[in-house]
Amino acid sequence: MQTMWTILKRTVFWSYERGTWQYDLAVVAILVFVLLTPRRWFHDQPKPGPALASEAAMLITDDGVTKKYWIQPGALERGLSELRGRGLTVIQIESRTDAQGAVTGYQVQVKR
Repeated sequence: MQTMWTILKRTVFWSYERGTWQYDLAVVAILVFVLLTPRRWFHDQPKPGPALASEAAMLITDDGVTKKYWIQPGALERGLSELRGRGLTVIQIESRTDAQGAVTGYQVQVKR
């Protein structure tokens, strides 16, 4: 039992020297996992977002002094940098969520 624990510990902490059969076996196991694992086991789809930077920030209202923009989720940083690049100062950022609590976008108020 002690031998199994030692083997497991050395494998997990990757303490085998390079070139040993244990090291090579661990590398082969990792490659087999990466290359042969079916894609359907992982549900990591890209999150939809704006394709173009100009779509990241859409003007909602403009009263002459302040403006409100709608910014898509996942594009907040890019949208804010686009707004600041226009010489605007961000006053307020409010997130908007759907019924499940997922963020649907951000309402950003700015002034010149």
